[in-house]
Amino acid sequence: EKKHDKDKKELQQQLLEQEKKHNEDKKELQQQLIQQEKKHEKDKKLLNHLLVQQKKHESQLLGIIRERDNLDLPVKLHTKGRYECGSNMTVDGDMFMFQGGESVGVVKILEPIHPILNYFEYEILGESGETAMGIGLGETKFPLDHMPGLIGSGIGYHGDDGNTFYGNMRYKYGPLFSIGDRMGCGVDFSPKAGCNHVYVFFTVNGKQVGELIRMKVPPYGFYPVIGFRSPGERVRYLGHWRWGRGFPTPHWLRSNCIKFLDDGLTLEYDGNEEGCKLNDIGIAQANFRLTPTNHYFEMRIVDPGQDSWLALGLAKTTYPLTKHPGWAEGSIGYHADDGRLFKENGLGDPFGPTCTTGDIMGCGIKFPMTHDKLSDKMSALDINYRPEGTCDYEAGSSCTVYFTKNREVVGETECVVPKGGFYPVVGMCSKGEKMVVNFSPLSEVI
Repeated sequence: EKKHDKDKKELQQQLLEQEKKHNEDKKELQQQLIQQEKKHEKDKKLLNHLLVQQKKHESQLLGIIRERDNLDLPVKLHTKGRYECGSNMTVDGDMFMFQGGESVGVVKILEPIHPILNYFEYEILGESGETAMGIGLGETKFPLDHMPGLIGSGIGYHGDDGNTFYGNMRYKYGPLFSIGDRMGCGVDFSPKAGCNHVYVFFTVNGKQVGELIRMKVPPYGFYPVIGFRSPGERVRYLGHWRWGRGFPTPHWLRSNCIKFLDDGLTLEYDGNEEGCKLNDIGIAQANFRLTPTNHYFEMRIVDPGQDSWLALGLAKTTYPLTKHPGWAEGSIGYHADDGRLFKENGLGDPFGPTCTTGDIMGCGIKFPMTHDKLSDKMSALDINYRPEGTCDYEAGSSCTVYFTKNREVVGETECVVPKGGFYPVVGMCSKGEKMVVNFSPLSEVI
């Protein structure tokens, strides 16, 4: 009986301990569930915020594309004679006709799509009816026996079924093609597409159809491609031009994290307020290159902001919009915060004085001399003035780039002209920065 009572007490003690442990485990599990629920709600809110931001960005990008109805005809470019096509094609000036045969007909225009000339069109010729032609983009070695989008890293919009083809996939996209239609294809080089990516869009009679399509850019860029299926199909190539970008003024080709004020020449930083991040570099590139008759520009610092990370310089048209002037290939920049010169790298070299509120920073090019005598009235800033057409300005040639502070020359360096020439760029990267850009300071000096 004593042993029984002892065993009974031990059993009761074990039951109490098990119940206590069970209650502790239950509380711990409840606490974990509460924490997981909180985390789930937090993740849900973050996901909803990201979805809202994504839809906002997509809407903004789509709005930009849909507003591009006014074509900038003065920069329209015809590339007559600059094409490749198969032996089954007949060419008459800017008109192409498919003769028929065992393979399809293809015409590739030898002018790559780039930020300045980012769009091309052709007109479908004939009497009436539908057509099975296609329009799109292909890499530099695109074969002349495949329709656009059916091979390689390109994309194609086909008129017989209204589908787009890219990445070995087919997608329903837009209306069928008809005789008399103007078919267009363009590229949006927005930095929001990501590194080495762009947005491709298509148009029918000057109006965008379908959605923006994100594509990875092949190593040597995209080239316009036109495909033919039925004998007798004819088109007239209408040329390349720049599809408008909806900027507030005609001064700028492209930008990132920049807010344009007044006449479009007053710029504010509009990026990350908490600190500089890779995708929040504020940069704006002008829509013209420096030439012997327009070889110098300036910017005045209105507010150096939090860190005075302002810069100006020159860059090629394909320069990444996530890099400060001078940080990458094809660019050079003079930076206000440390006075360093950055030339195709992110390290920089000691160059000149720092700059702050009220200072005027300038950048210009001294082109190769072609005559000996210059006017005694020319200042230090316009000593390299040449009448249009009096100097060689080809890609790969050498030129002298110089920088100024308050219209006094700080220093100069030799540079190789990139393909397409040097275009003015300005950069910002901290909260509160503000500048005013002047693209015609020489007229004021003279």
